[in-house]
Amino acid sequence: MVEVTPGCAPRGAQEYDAAWSALEKRLGHRFATPSLLAEALTHASYANMQAQRGIATCDNQRLEFLGDAVVDLCVSERLFEADRGAREGLLTERRAGLVNEERLARAAHELGLGEHLLLGPGEDRAGFRERASVLADAFEAVAAAVFQDAGIEAARRFVWSALPELAHGRPQRLKPAKARLQELTQERWKLTPTYITSPPDVTGVVLSEVRVGERLSATGEGGSRREAENAAAVIALAELDQRSVG
Repeated sequence: MVEVTPGCAPRGAQEYDAAWSALEKRLGHRFATPSLLAEALTHASYANMQAQRGIATCDNQRLEFLGDAVVDLCVSERLFEADRGAREGLLTERRAGLVNEERLARAAHELGLGEHLLLGPGEDRAGFRERASVLADAFEAVAAAVFQDAGIEAARRFVWSALPELAHGRPQRLKPAKARLQELTQERWKLTPTYITSPPDVTGVVLSEVRVGERLSATGEGGSRREAENAAAVIALAELDQRSVG
């Protein structure tokens, strides 16, 4: 993880290390204002910790707000242009298959955003780097950072690249992560995933681990059993994708 302390105002160019440069390469965008990317990767828990030390640090919530609209626009535009005959209901369904927490979290995981997130120590230990809601928010914040840094064309390139289904212009709505994971593991190994899910902790967080024999395991969190198991399946699918690429 790159330790970059963002400020509430852009600070201009700063020196990058190899990991930060590698992240920009995966994003497909070199930032003219690096503090925008740093802000996009700063969780509220880290900003709060810095505030207690007297250091003004912006979290990524404002960028996430803007990024929600940026991602929605980029996806909607591509779907609209690719299929002029599609009616509103079909376009809405296709967009819903892409602009949702699960899909954006998976895109963030594939880009490696989680490893670069700035988190408070407690949240880091609690596994926030793999939490679907945190990753999806980070993806939207990065999209907004790209937009703020270089405009809509750069944001469009980022979103379209991160969601390769858009290349076809007519993506179908994805099956739930648990269903897709089961299909893949049965096809590849003739094995069915099993889930070990804990009761909610004192904060209401549910933890679930998915196992596919001895071949694959992943852990996810959520506000309910369903969310936690789905989050675990999303992470397992990302792991399978990485193995396929490797």
